[in-house]
Amino acid sequence: MAVGGMCFAMSYHLLQIILGQLLFGAALTLFTLSMSEYARGNVAPSMRGRALSLTGGCRRLGFLIGPLIGA
Repeated sequence: MAVGGMCFAMSYHLLQIILGQLLFGAALTLFTLSMSEYARGNVAPSMRGRALSLTGGCRRLGFLIGPLIGA
């Protein structure tokens, strides 16, 4: 995700912006998939929904607060 974010942040052309967004989106998708797979293998089935909702909520909160801090 860091490479995609840096490519997106330091871009001068439209193609660089698109490439940065594609890299960032692919990395975020793989991170979400690996987080779900980790929870499936290591969290008890009765607590799996809570664990996934907690991590998803923290990620959404980070996407909300992060740009506000960086601005």
